[in-house]
Formats: sequence, C-alpha cells, structure tokens
Amino acid sequence: MLACASLPHSLWSSKEHKEGREQGLEKRRGWAVEHKKGDRLIARLGDREILSYRYSPEAPKTYIHPLTTPNGVVVTEDSPEDHRHHRGLFLGWSRVNGYDFWGEFGEENQGWIVQTHWDGLSTNDWVRWTVRLRWRAGGRTLLNERRSLAATVWDRGLFLEWTSVLSAPAEMVVLDASQHPYNGLGIRFVREMTKGDVLHSDGTSAIQEANGRSGEWCSYFREMDKDRVVGAALFSHPSSARHPCPFFVMNDPFGFISAAPTFHEPLTIATGQFVSLKFGIFVYDGVAEKERLNGVYQRWVGT
Repeated sequence: MLACASLPHSLWSSKEHKEGREQGLEKRRGWAVEHKKGDRLIARLGDREILSYRYSPEAPKTYIHPLTTPNGVVVTEDSPEDHRHHRGLFLGWSRVNGYDFWGEFGEENQGWIVQTHWDGLSTNDWVRWTVRLRWRAGGRTLLNERRSLAATVWDRGLFLEWTSVLSAPAEMVVLDASQHPYNGLGIRFVREMTKGDVLHSDGTSAIQEANGRSGEWCSYFREMDKDRVVGAALFSHPSSARHPCPFFVMNDPFGFISAAPTFHEPLTIATGQFVSLKFGIFVYDGVAEKERLNGVYQRWVGT
C-alpha cells in the first residue's frame, strides 16, 4: 500500500527528506500529501487542507470531504442530521440489482463500496491517485471499480477529475435510479449554501428547468456574505457513458447537485463489460459566469 507520493531525493535536503518520510508527508510545487493508511488521503496547498479522500472500511462508501476552494472555503457537508448518508462528494446508486449503495442504514439490502488496493499516487502540478474498489452485497461482488482521481488549481479554482471504470464480473448489473433521480456523483453542500443559484451550460438559470437537463456542465453557487461568492460546477466528459450527462440540482431545504447519468433511464452493465464514467468538479471562489466555466471545461476536455 502506498503511504505517500514518491519524489526525487534531490528535491529535499537529507534532513527534510527524513523528516518528511517519518511524517508520511511529501511536498512538491505547493502540494503536500499525507496518507493516513486505512483511513484517508489529505491534500494541502501550503498549510491549507484542500481535500480529504476518505476510504475507511467503517463507512459503506468512499468519499471526499472536505472539498474546499483555493481560498479555503469548505463547500461540502459530511453526514448531516437530515441525510446522514450524504457524504461530501460521493458516488452511489440506490438500486443496484436490488441493493442500496446510496443510503447507509439498510439491513439485508445494504451495499458496501470497499477499497481493496492502491494502484498509484503521485504529485507534480497535479495530485493523482488511483484505487480499486469492489461493490459488495449479498455475499458477492456485483461490480469492480477502478477509480482515478486528480486535483490541480485552474483559473482561481480547484479542479478535480473523477474517473470510475465499472465492470460486472459475474452477472449483469442494472444501475436503477427510477425512484432516485439524483443517483450518480453528488455533492452535498454546507448549510450556508442553501437556496443558492444555478447555471447550466445551455444558459438555463432556473432550478426547475436545470434539474434533469443534459449538458456539458452545471454549476451551483451562493453568495455566502457580502462580496463573497463560492460555488461548484460538475462537468461531463465526452468520453463518459451517457454524455452529455443529465444533472440533478436542488437548493431547498439544502443545496445538492449531482451528475446523474441514470436520471431518465437505468444503465445496464453486461457481464464482462466495462463502463466508464468521467466527470470534472470545479470548486471556485468568485462569480463564475458562463464564459469562465466554458473556458475551464474546454481546457479540461482538450487535455
């Protein structure tokens, strides 16, 4: 299992290298990465925690919290009282061959997304890590997942790329969100971002119209106080299944947005088939107009 990113010895003095290794900490170009084995991976810019990828086996799914803007504003909520299964930024479905990989309080039908391996961890201008997971329920593995994540700073915002390659090893699997259109890759926002605003890639700015609409991206944002706006946009990559992706978005009684590829119809994964879901997450300070978000999106799909 990898404890931290592997960096050239020449970037460190011998004392710094020894101390960094002992603390499980690596630094390069402003990023610091700390891996608490079996629990979480923390990425910092300077002394500021930007994100924490959590994979403890005590929770039924892996997720990211906190997720912050480069200025340090936390936008995610972890396990709030009203929906304890909302976990910052997370991937899940309520019905996977009858099992629940979204909620966390089922009994016989509870599914668990279990991390089994670290395949890689590196830092340069990006922090990149790749893991393998199994979606387990009923005493068997329904899905295997290879998840690749990468974070950097673009245009005064944190950009995170999330790629999940799902495969069905033993039986056909159906991801069904017919009663839960919000299933997919979701962000639960902090209470202060309730009753926020939305901007869809086609220019739609009404919550009711943006909800369920397919597009290249959809953004949720809120004026936190005078002269301070923060938000997060979800991007759909052209290579992703069901692109352009439908988005779910709501702002009351709490803020929530998701890239929801099964919003309109289930997604079937045949035995032995591989399905790739690739999304971008842009967490930003300040007003993000359509031109700015289009620029970040085009930069991403062009890389």
